[in-house]
Amino acid sequence: RRNQVVRYSLYKLFVASMAIATLSVLAIAYANDVLGSGGKNFGYLIIAIGFGMLVGMWTLNWLSHNLKKGTIVVSSFLGSGAALILLARTTNLYYALGLIAVLGLGNIYITSSIQTILQHKIPRQIRGRVYGVQNMLINSAFTFPVVVFGYLADLYGITSAIALLGWAVLLMGVAGIFLPKFKTV
Repeated sequence: RRNQVVRYSLYKLFVASMAIATLSVLAIAYANDVLGSGGKNFGYLIIAIGFGMLVGMWTLNWLSHNLKKGTIVVSSFLGSGAALILLARTTNLYYALGLIAVLGLGNIYITSSIQTILQHKIPRQIRGRVYGVQNMLINSAFTFPVVVFGYLADLYGITSAIALLGWAVLLMGVAGIFLPKFKTV
């Protein structure tokens, strides 16, 4: 709790996990209602996330040699938030697949960089407790926010829920700009 960088990293990990989990659940309705490709074809959207993650794994090493981890995380949140906001506004399948691939790429950059930051910033004697809290936060991100955004999608529509999710992710990136300790990690 006392280390600002560790606390903020855990918040960011929660939001990143929430975004991917929520988008995975909303993908069926998005494919059917917005893209018109049918609920059976939502798997292509999930494959696009995986493709983005694969590209992210291949390029992360090069990127981390040229940028600080905090900068990678903040930039990835800004890019992922913008991609989600744009995703809520498109009805083109190919454009949507590209934006979702960007989300997968950003998610790898965020989660891998945050894991590295946590390993360097957490004292050895409390690492187990912090990783226990991290595991609880990630599991929570796969339940509570998914229910909330599913409910919002039912009330206001799928595109509104995705846009709201995008703004939450984007604002997490904007908050990182104003945390100088985090950007220098």
